[in-house]
Amino acid sequence: MGGIPYQSQGCTACRKRKVRCDLGRPQCVRCIKRRTFCPGYERDRFVIYQDVNTVSEGQMQYYGRGKSLMLPPAMSASLTMRSQMFSKFLDLSFPLEMVSSDEIDILPSLVVNISTRPGKSEMLERALAAIACIYLGRTHGDRNLSQIGIQNYDIAIRYMSRLLSRQVQSDDMIYTTVIFQVIQSFHCPYGLRVWLTHMAGTNALLRHCSQNRSIEAPINGIYRKLQKLMMIYSTVVMEWPQEDYRCLQQYSSSGAPLDDLFELFAVEASLLSTTHRIDHSDSQACETFLQSCYSHRERILRWYCQNQSYIGGAPITCDSWELECRIQPGENLFGAPYLFKSLDHLRLHVLYWTALTMVQSLIYQAKILVLANKKPNTVFPVVPGAHEEYLLAGHYAGQICRTIPFCLQPRMKLAGARAVIASVPHICKPFIHLRDQKRFLWCQNVSSVLDDLGFHMASQLRRTASQYWDLSKDPRLNSTLSLSLRWDISEDMSGELLKRSPT
Repeated sequence: MGGIPYQSQGCTACRKRKVRCDLGRPQCVRCIKRRTFCPGYERDRFVIYQDVNTVSEGQMQYYGRGKSLMLPPAMSASLTMRSQMFSKFLDLSFPLEMVSSDEIDILPSLVVNISTRPGKSEMLERALAAIACIYLGRTHGDRNLSQIGIQNYDIAIRYMSRLLSRQVQSDDMIYTTVIFQVIQSFHCPYGLRVWLTHMAGTNALLRHCSQNRSIEAPINGIYRKLQKLMMIYSTVVMEWPQEDYRCLQQYSSSGAPLDDLFELFAVEASLLSTTHRIDHSDSQACETFLQSCYSHRERILRWYCQNQSYIGGAPITCDSWELECRIQPGENLFGAPYLFKSLDHLRLHVLYWTALTMVQSLIYQAKILVLANKKPNTVFPVVPGAHEEYLLAGHYAGQICRTIPFCLQPRMKLAGARAVIASVPHICKPFIHLRDQKRFLWCQNVSSVLDDLGFHMASQLRRTASQYWDLSKDPRLNSTLSLSLRWDISEDMSGELLKRSPT
């Protein structure tokens, strides 16, 4: 018999069982009744077979260059990956619930605008990739990712070096410098001295670029706002040249909360530098210095009273269970934790208490000098705990500690941590010299949490504070260290401190 053999059109399951299929689509009724999965219907398949031996050698020859297809260029995979990494960094950095205004902290909006800036240079792209990779690598324990970020950081620095050698100035240089400052808080492997060198260099670069009229627009927001806040934060560990303060004071406006705070910290920096120049044997100079410190404290208190609307009034206390915090609130050590309505109110309160902590330490130091001149042949105790001025410094440091549980909530992301990390040295130092071990260990725990959040600088501060605690076990060194407001961040602190001891 001839003809085409019969081929079933049923589903694969019915053909396998050799039963008639109802050809239902997309699944046959027979499979549905049996409650089995219907694999569907096979399509016609065509198999092309060619013996290799039949291909002649002439057919394999190259006859010429083919015509290229006019296809659009493919997007760089590395660029796409960098954008995704930076988006993840932004998501983890700035909270959506509590937004900070540009008048106090311009960094969040500045970083977002930099990332969406069209036509970014390779230098700026590398800097953005570096900050994302370094932060995500540190927080996720991914060394390879951190190394990629460091490599991008090095490449961006080389680009910057070439532009500086050719005396080229551009907007991207300023934006890259801002990103460098943020990177240095996450990546600080060689100690605080290197970080201070970076801070001084970036400030000098921004000051130099501020004189260029063609790039004046970005300087208005960066140099006049962001750099003021950065100088306030770094006042505790480094002595800025007075030229830097005077240059920024030209752009201050009366009534602006950040500008007024900057003026207060500029005066405080001047008082700090006076402590290194004053003649300890000059009783009149020491008395004048003490009165200047008292006057400065009055100005700080007056600023707080006059700016109640800016800072949201007195902070509200809450119970510890109301906060989802990464650290024990420490109610038995400092009191009930504080709540704030906005990041601006939080940051202004922290800076206010930081200024008071510093000025109280200065008053204590000046009063010791005055007493030493009035009673040159009398031995009096240079013990911080025996003086009310230093006890007040510890009180204001405790006020900052009451804000930390609110700052370290997960919903605050990195913004809350940034608001307090610069005050960590201030809250540790009084408790070291008052020999308050419980409060000191609580502050060290705060540094550990900040380190876990990605701030490498916190681990450096923690190590320095531990060295100070060990050195202060000696009453002689404790009195010497308490008379110095700045932190000695050298590798071997004990030798120089013993030489400077007044006893």
